[in-house]
Amino acid sequence: MNTHHVSTADLVPRDPRAQDRLARLLQDEMNRLLDRLAGALPEGIAAALAVEDPDLAARIEDEEGRLTDLRASLLDGYRRWGESLQALEDLWALRALKADRPERRPERRPDHRPEPRAERTTDRRAA
Repeated sequence: MNTHHVSTADLVPRDPRAQDRLARLLQDEMNRLLDRLAGALPEGIAAALAVEDPDLAARIEDEEGRLTDLRASLLDGYRRWGESLQALEDLWALRALKADRPERRPERRPDHRPEPRAERTTDRRAA
């Protein structure tokens, strides 16, 4: 019997260290943003922001919080992605196991339906 076993590697290469690489990629992007900001903004501007422009300071703080939430969501999504890849691989492995077994048809069980009861008739006419 010629069977081809499908694995996750056939679909998408998966490295258990990929989660760490994703976290490093996101951190590298954040570091590049901070480097650009440090080079473009005058020194001390961040300290004065809350006093000079509280609305802008609040917007920046909100966006930083959003960015933090998105980072966590990406990492969680990637973790779930990996779990789904593993589940798919497991399902294909199950299929391969079933395909390698000799063919067996499930035995058909006899249909066990309860026999209808004979209706009882009582004659309640008083004698």
